[in-house]
Amino acid sequence: SGLKINANAEYLPFKSNTFDIILSITAMQNFDDVESSMREIKRIAGDNSQIIISCLKRSKKLNKIREIMNRNFVFKEIEEEKDIIFLIKHFK
Repeated sequence: SGLKINANAEYLPFKSNTFDIILSITAMQNFDDVESSMREIKRIAGDNSQIIISCLKRSKKLNKIREIMNRNFVFKEIEEEKDIIFLIKHFK
């Protein structure tokens, strides 16, 4: 079994520029502070990281999440049956 860490998305216990791959699968709409969570993703991502974030299409926070994504990232958006998937290309 791998290492398991329970942490708050707004305050991740990792050094900056640590991860090459970051996945957030249908979780973003559940975070208390989406803006802080996005800042943390940017902080812990290494150069040329692959970042994928998905959100439920029916989430009341979807428009806010898109707005924050547009301020922070250049991304491709894929629409699936129940989710919107954001493939991050690079930071703004």
